[in-house]
Parts: sequence; structure tokens; C-alpha cells
Amino acid sequence: MRKTVEQSRPKIPIIDAARAERFVGDSVSVEGKAINTDGGAAIELADVIIHCAELPSWPEDVEGGTVKATGELADTGDAGAPFYVLREPRYVAEADEIKDDFDEDEDTPTD
Repeated sequence: MRKTVEQSRPKIPIIDAARAERFVGDSVSVEGKAINTDGGAAIELADVIIHCAELPSWPEDVEGGTVKATGELADTGDAGAPFYVLREPRYVAEADEIKDDFDEDEDTPTD
């Protein structure tokens, strides 16, 4: 019997309000500025703010920097005013990215 392996779909990038409106209900990725609002942690794009469910605020070292988050995009606003929320968000802050700054010559012992 053949087993099937379920592959995860790539996340849809949300770059503006038009794409946010179009992809409500989908698994998305959002990259932008980490801001704290009265409603909690959010990601600011050029023309839209995406709120991150279950994150009351960004840590001090993350706020104001660039973050990339994934999750399911929801619109919890009323018909006249969308309120976009990233459900079950997972994020990586710019500072958390792995940088390859290792120089092998600097780590070589000298006698």
C-alpha cells in the first residue's frame, strides 16, 4: 500500500490591503514593521495593519524592527471597516535571523 505525504502549501505573501482583502481565510506570510497597538502586537505594511492574535505586545528588542509572521488571515471587522488578524501567528524577528558572518581566518589560532 502506498502512503501519501501531505505537503504544506506555500504561504501567500500579504504585501498590501488589496492582497489582505483577497486572501482572508488563507495561510499567509506577512513581513513588515513590528508595532504595538492598543489591541496588541501588529505588523505595519504600507497601507494596512495586520494584528497578531494572542500576542499582547512585541518584546522590546523586536518592536520597531522588521518581522516576518505566518498564520491564517482573518477579517474580524464589520462590513465598513476591515480589521485583519493573523491567527496562530508564528514569527521571526530580523534580529533572530541567522547571519553568516563567520570568517575562518579570524578563528585560526596563531602562535
